[in-house]
Amino acid sequence: MASSEEQKRFVEALMPYAKQMELRTGIPAETTIAMAANETGWNLSNPVLFGIKGKGPKGKSDSFATWEVEGGQKVDMNDEFATYEGPGEAFGHLESEMTSDRYAAAPKKDPRQFAAHIQAQGWATDPNYADKISAIARNVGEIQPRTSPGGSYLEDPEVRALFEAAEYARGVPDWRNAVLGGAQAGG
Repeated sequence: MASSEEQKRFVEALMPYAKQMELRTGIPAETTIAMAANETGWNLSNPVLFGIKGKGPKGKSDSFATWEVEGGQKVDMNDEFATYEGPGEAFGHLESEMTSDRYAAAPKKDPRQFAAHIQAQGWATDPNYADKISAIARNVGEIQPRTSPGGSYLEDPEVRALFEAAEYARGVPDWRNAVLGGAQAGG
C-alpha cells in the first residue's frame, strides 16, 4: 500500500489531466484518478496508467504480468498493455475509450455506479472493481477536495485557464460554448 505522501503526489500529478477530462466528459476527476491508482498501485512510474489492453494511441505497448477472473477463479497471466509517453497521452486514450459507444452510457456522477457499468461492459473482470474504485475515489476527494461540495472545477481559475488553453489548442476558441452548449462567453 502506498504511503499517504505517495498518494498525495499521485493525485497532485494527475489532477490537472483528470480535471480537463472531467470538463470534456463529465466523468469526475476523482473517478479517473481512482482508476489509475487501482491499476498502478499509486505508482506514477508505471507506464500502463489505466491498464488498457492492446496498443496505445502511438502504437506502443508492453507485456506485463497481470490477473483476470475467469469462471469465478483468479487466473495469473501475461498480457499486452498500452504504454504512454506521459499522462496526457494516457488520459487522452482513456477519454477515447470512455466516450466510445461501449462505455458512453455509464452513469458518471457516482464512481461506484460508473465503475459497475463499465465493468459490465467488459472493462474489468475483478468482481470487487466497482467497490475498489468507489473507495479510492473517496480517498482522492479527501486528498484534494473540490472548491465547493459537488462544485465544478471551472470554479478554479487555474483550471479554467488550463482548460481554455487546451480547448483553444484543439480548435475550440469559445470553450464556454463548447462545454456549456451555447452559454454566453465572458466573466
